[in-house]
Amino acid sequence: MAHIGYLVDIELATLRLADRLLIKDFTLQIEQGSRIGLTGPSGCGKTTLLRSIASRRPTLGVTARNFRITNDRIGYIPQRSGMLPWYSVERNLLAFAPEESRKSEWCDEVLDFMELTHVRSTFPGQLSGGELQRSRLACAIATQPILYCADEPLTEVGLQQKWRLLERWSVKMNECATGLLLVSHDIDTLLYLCDKVVVLGGPEPTQMITQVHLPGPPHPRRPQDLNNNTLVAARRSRTSVLYSGETLEYQQIPTQADLSP
Repeated sequence: MAHIGYLVDIELATLRLADRLLIKDFTLQIEQGSRIGLTGPSGCGKTTLLRSIASRRPTLGVTARNFRITNDRIGYIPQRSGMLPWYSVERNLLAFAPEESRKSEWCDEVLDFMELTHVRSTFPGQLSGGELQRSRLACAIATQPILYCADEPLTEVGLQQKWRLLERWSVKMNECATGLLLVSHDIDTLLYLCDKVVVLGGPEPTQMITQVHLPGPPHPRRPQDLNNNTLVAARRSRTSVLYSGETLEYQQIPTQADLSP
């Protein structure tokens, strides 16, 4: 039965491409303000599931017992494209923004936030990979969402700038109580941004093999918090799940108190 308090409530979803069953019995609930990571083997259907949630309906090949998305303010950050190629970066921001926010002062703020002021008049096809990723994230921020659906954001951005922008974004999510569904293969980004990581795996069809809860420092975390004992333990445990073939139904990472001498 659907829970009216969830932004996302999916029960027993499957994903088929032609005759191939990729995902079986996938269940996910996201409450407002929750930050959920989703990871697993390449090609298992994570992006298709994310696209379905961002579009608020099952895409081709996806079926589910229950597929309920209660929020229409979703900031979608795809791996590729996601911008209007005939508009400059600034015009893209204005196109994605709610009508009441389409002001040059507001646009200046978002461009500065994502360090894009120097390319405001540039078209998407003229941007570098990192600039394009930052622009896609800026467009998602422009929608003033209740939930972000992000697919490998900022992977092409330089390391120092990436963590600077992730920290800013995390602070903004906290201030606005915005939820997050993050698809990523990057362990540190998942640990830094998320409260829980859902791991898909096993032989085909892929199923949820574990949920790693992250009771580390509260959000917004600092990049330095990745050295926190709880997150270090979570990183070690999640890596073992992915690379040693463990198939745990549920895994609870120890709290800070559990790790203290």
